Amino acid sequence: MTSVVLVNSGNDEGIGGNANENAYPPLGIISLGTVLEAHFGASVEVHLIDCQVDTTDEAISQIERLNPDILGISMYSTSIKNTVRLSEAGKASNATVLLGNDHAAMHAETLFGGLTSIDYICVADVGEDTIVPFVEFIRGARELRDVPGLAYPEGSSVIRTPSIRERSLDRLPPPDRKLLAERYWQEYSSRFSRQNRRFRRFPADTRVSTINRARGCAQYAKPCRYCGIADLSVRFSGGDAFWADVRAARDQIGATVLYEAFDSASSAPTILEKWLDARPDDLNDVSFKMYAQAFESDERRVNLFRDLNVFCVNMGLDSGDDRVLKLLKGSRHSLQASKDASIRYRDAGIEIYTSFVLLGLGSDDATRRSLDSTVEFAQWLAANSSVVSFDAALLYPDKSAPIGALIWNPDAAETVCKEFGWTFIDIERLRHVSARYRDEIYIEPLVISEEFAWICRTDPVILHDYANILKDMAESHHLNFGRSQGGPER
Repeated sequence: MTSVVLVNSGNDEGIGGNANENAYPPLGIISLGTVLEAHFGASVEVHLIDCQVDTTDEAISQIERLNPDILGISMYSTSIKNTVRLSEAGKASNATVLLGNDHAAMHAETLFGGLTSIDYICVADVGEDTIVPFVEFIRGARELRDVPGLAYPEGSSVIRTPSIRERSLDRLPPPDRKLLAERYWQEYSSRFSRQNRRFRRFPADTRVSTINRARGCAQYAKPCRYCGIADLSVRFSGGDAFWADVRAARDQIGATVLYEAFDSASSAPTILEKWLDARPDDLNDVSFKMYAQAFESDERRVNLFRDLNVFCVNMGLDSGDDRVLKLLKGSRHSLQASKDASIRYRDAGIEIYTSFVLLGLGSDDATRRSLDSTVEFAQWLAANSSVVSFDAALLYPDKSAPIGALIWNPDAAETVCKEFGWTFIDIERLRHVSARYRDEIYIEPLVISEEFAWICRTDPVILHDYANILKDMAESHHLNFGRSQGGPER
């Protein structure tokens, strides 16, 4: 018997969450546990822990009690301290420790170089392709070099094995959501029921879950400058696999609301059409939350969302300043497109969850003028659209993002900043911050976000002030509020 504990690490202490308020379960560890049980049967014992609900101390107590052979941890930029504590607990229990998710993959060399409690890191976007061969390796049935999508230290180097590259996600079975304890599902339901809404009134006991039957974005070749998603190529499941997953969620834990993590669903209307065409009649009542982009939200896509029973779109509008929209997202984005999309969703009866990215523009005055436009736009949204949630935070410079990567590669700054139009970046300040962070394990999201504002020649206090203005506005309009782009709050 091989014992495996999979942990979704929660935000470190002092880091605020987004406006979802942790109302949706961690699909990743559920899906990983599912493929392990499907492949190994009773010879593998799987336990799941969600630190969105449990404290890190509670999770460590469970790890000590379970004494697993393998401890897998999903690591985020907002959970570095928690992840290290969990890994140390696993190592103290003689477990083999495996990290996963984009932050761990991007910082693998630094993590291996500075921590003795980490043995391996999954660097595959589809971790299900790695976890089964990895357990086979641990059990002596496979060579280490034959485990796809895995990073591990070898001498002074870090080896990264190739990942499996397939466009179809049909190979992934519907997650067995019953692997997660019932008390978690009750907590997600409670958190979901407390959120403010405009159109939909869900029963207080509504069960919610997460689903991920497609991945990727139309902007994969030129992603948003702050986007830290490592693989934006489009991959998807067909209609039969999608609805089999939906049915499983309803049958297993009674879920009638699903958050589809396809970021961004508006990028692939043909996939949405396939899903719509394949929908069984008895699943017409299942509601969805999906990702959308304003510039893609034409009448066809909005109607598809409506017909699929999408009750809310997660649509990052980012700014009320045209210049900043293009700096952050590219030339296809505009304030007018944001307003047009917002009206279309309102008229279709679909709510909007949106976020604002607070960016310094080279001087305090220029920054204030830009953010005044964002506040004006936010007021317009609150009064004229179907917005139900605001997220707002300073830009977090993710290592895997086009602009955040400059902190770890400042030599590319001059060329990249010219290409993107970020000419207000102070390259000497960038080099100073790079020297501090390029080998750092413990990256405080709030601190590095403020450092990035300083690189942009802006006092970060100004950005925090505007985040609080948006928070006060959300409260006055009875909207949900949270902190995105790393989740820090001062």
